[in-house]
Amino acid sequence: VAKIVGGQQHTATGAMVGTVAYMSPEQIRGTKVDERADIYSLGVMLYEMTAGRPPFEGDSAMTVMFKQVNDPPPDIQQFNAAVPDELRGIIFKALEKEPAQRFQSAAEMARALRGLKLLETAVTPPAPATAVAPPPVLPATAVKPPEKTVAPPTPATVAAAPPEPAPAAAAPPLRAPPAAEPPARSAPPPAAPAQKRGLPIVPLIGLAVVILGGVIVFGFLRNRGQDRAANATASQAALAALATTPAPTQAPATAAPTQPPATATTAPTAVPPTRAPSATPPPPTAAPTRTVPPTETVVPIPAGMVLIPPGRFEMGSATGQADERPVHPVSLTGFFLDKFEVTNGRYQRCVDAGQCQPPAQRGSFTRAAYFTAPDFADFPVIQVTWDQAVAFCTFEGKRLPTEAEWEYAARGGTERVFPWGDAFEPARVPATSRDTVAVGTLDNASPFGVLDMSGNVNEWVADWYARAYLAGPAENPLGPDRGARRVYRGGSFDNSDGAFYTTTRRYNQFPGFHDADVGFRCAQSLP
Repeated sequence: VAKIVGGQQHTATGAMVGTVAYMSPEQIRGTKVDERADIYSLGVMLYEMTAGRPPFEGDSAMTVMFKQVNDPPPDIQQFNAAVPDELRGIIFKALEKEPAQRFQSAAEMARALRGLKLLETAVTPPAPATAVAPPPVLPATAVKPPEKTVAPPTPATVAAAPPEPAPAAAAPPLRAPPAAEPPARSAPPPAAPAQKRGLPIVPLIGLAVVILGGVIVFGFLRNRGQDRAANATASQAALAALATTPAPTQAPATAAPTQPPATATTAPTAVPPTRAPSATPPPPTAAPTRTVPPTETVVPIPAGMVLIPPGRFEMGSATGQADERPVHPVSLTGFFLDKFEVTNGRYQRCVDAGQCQPPAQRGSFTRAAYFTAPDFADFPVIQVTWDQAVAFCTFEGKRLPTEAEWEYAARGGTERVFPWGDAFEPARVPATSRDTVAVGTLDNASPFGVLDMSGNVNEWVADWYARAYLAGPAENPLGPDRGARRVYRGGSFDNSDGAFYTTTRRYNQFPGFHDADVGFRCAQSLP
């Protein structure tokens, strides 16, 4: 349910679906995902199976998403020192932040898991719970106790006890040993060596390979597209059930655990078994308690917007214009941002509702009826003032982004010069176009999946302008309290100089200014 690649909606419109603890960084950023996102999710599962906890935990979905995108996973061996280095390496390769650094297919990961040499420390799989080994032949001198004094073996004791070999078909009868050495039937078998009770690596690896096989099969079946509508309905019903079912409460450390039925792939840490009915097993070792984060499966995202996760970055540039300095650290909470610049069509709906004034001029550089012609409904609106931009965002229940939010979304929390990297590529912006282009037609997405943050039109932001960044709060800065000019960012068209398209370049004008290359996009705070 994390994401189904394709042109059809299989879940709720405008929602990111999945459990955030298992989402890949690229899905959280809203960028394109492929089968390597499944590799990441499987890496999280393997980490949790060996460490007893997922790699990233937090008190909210946003906190976990921030860690998924920015933080390295904690060393798995600090939670379970028995995890071999080879397995640790495979899990951490699956958990790489960048898809190109992970296993590139489920088959590749399966080969790596099958290549692990773990048999010398592995636990021998126990007998199935339903199989009860026949009792050994009693010596002639041994006195068999009454039947009622022998407790029937439970699945737990059967699984924990070493399997007893069945007698051969034609084996000769056993001779009675000397009377002085009768075997005590109630005595427990000798305890297994310490290394035999360690991490159940082989069952874990087997399960992982089975899961990977399922991923491979799904890759073949996904394109067949059978019963997509039915699957969509079932997915939504399952998600609704998850969203309304409270997370299980962890049992206190002193509570006696309920023993689950043993399976052929489960190697329990066993108490030496005994068949005497009066024997009392020692109390189980209590596992340390941990805080279980709330389970959240659906993060609603407004239509046409991108979730920008919380993060920290260095705002400004030491090599750009004077007003891009000083470089200073900024910390932001998460927010939503329009994926595209506001278009003529969107703005017209606000005008029709009587909540917005039409642009001061209806034409652009090369098109006389730019705002009113249906052919340009998907082109960015221009000739709007700062106040008109604020009115429109208010109409949609949104606001203008702050300057810090705009730059953070353009840079993806990194220090990149352009949304796509550090080198200027004229084909990613309308460098040779005499006018604007339809939104989303150029390959220039930021790391968070926001388009046209460099090029097409400049964009108004919320802040007043100052010649240099002022000392102020490092968290969610709002710029100066007052001023004469407002800031706009981005870069427009018909310009081959890459310096005008950088993520740190700042422009300023009076709030009543409007021009053929100035537009805007809206932001929205998280609920």
